[in-house]
Amino acid sequence: MNTGSVRCWGSNGQGQLGDGSTTEHTTPVVVSGINDASAISLGSMHSCVRTTSGGVKCWGDNAQGQVGDGSFNDRWLPTAVQGLSAPIMQLSAGARHNCVLTQSGAAKCWGDNAASQLGGDGTVLANPLPVDVYNFNSGGLRISAGGGHTCSVMNDQSVRCWGANTDGQLGVDDYETHLIPVVLAHPTDAIDIDLGDMHSCAIVSDGTMLCWGGSSEGQIGSSSSVAFPVVPADTWGLAFNAISAGFEHSCAIVDDGSARCWGGNGYGELGRGSFTSSYHAMPVLGLNQPIVSIAAGGRHTCALTQAGGVLCWGDNASGQLGIGRKNNKLPGFVLDDPAFFRDGFESG
Repeated sequence: MNTGSVRCWGSNGQGQLGDGSTTEHTTPVVVSGINDASAISLGSMHSCVRTTSGGVKCWGDNAQGQVGDGSFNDRWLPTAVQGLSAPIMQLSAGARHNCVLTQSGAAKCWGDNAASQLGGDGTVLANPLPVDVYNFNSGGLRISAGGGHTCSVMNDQSVRCWGANTDGQLGVDDYETHLIPVVLAHPTDAIDIDLGDMHSCAIVSDGTMLCWGGSSEGQIGSSSSVAFPVVPADTWGLAFNAISAGFEHSCAIVDDGSARCWGGNGYGELGRGSFTSSYHAMPVLGLNQPIVSIAAGGRHTCALTQAGGVLCWGDNASGQLGIGRKNNKLPGFVLDDPAFFRDGFESG
């Protein structure tokens, strides 16, 4: 799928599959009107793409204005986000809000703001149009939107976070909501970051993984929640090149192309052939080929292979594994033709 088109599958109650309907699909369907996508990011019940021209389109649930068209009406088809004048370099969809980085590294966010995760006016509970993040005029390198918080890696490799902090997910031990971005004491050499519902994970320059925040299911790789970065259990000495934080689990890719997951496993989302949750980061079983991208969703996980195939495992109640109605505790191909997907994917 290297033409810029997009295909989606699974739950579609708010039109988040983008095919103009609210019909659930257990196998991939084409998103209408998208032929120039360069990146995709999924929220809880909405979807967004960045186009090759630097614009952003979103669709699906819009109750908090997360589609970004100035309304609060659900959109079953891709709709251009309004108010983004500068080319967008990076996009991240959170549970019910989205954030982007512009060409200059400025941050803009829109959607749900109940926890001040937009980094703007804390008196507004939702904003259906992008707003500038306070004290964030430039310098952003990598941004990630979580459940009710947002973080960004800066050009100097520091990390700034804002929004909800009930479980220490901002990396600050006051456990208070922060409207204005706070600079974390650690890490100081981050190169990538991804946020889950109430936890955060980052990769630093030597490939070490660090996580912090809520760990009710072991999703930070620790038996308890903490407001400071910890190295997930059984990852010492491993070099990681990609991280994805899901609702209550986390997955990452090791430099050798293998994948490891940890946290909640009630639906088999860790890919171990069991339903036992664990804070120990253990290898995903049954991949059988190098992984180049991974996405931890609500309670399922998908991975993109070096050959271009997509494998998914975990919860399949809404067909989100793309393999019909069967359940998978181990990775299974979304389509029989593993070369169908080429560029990228995301799990919501």
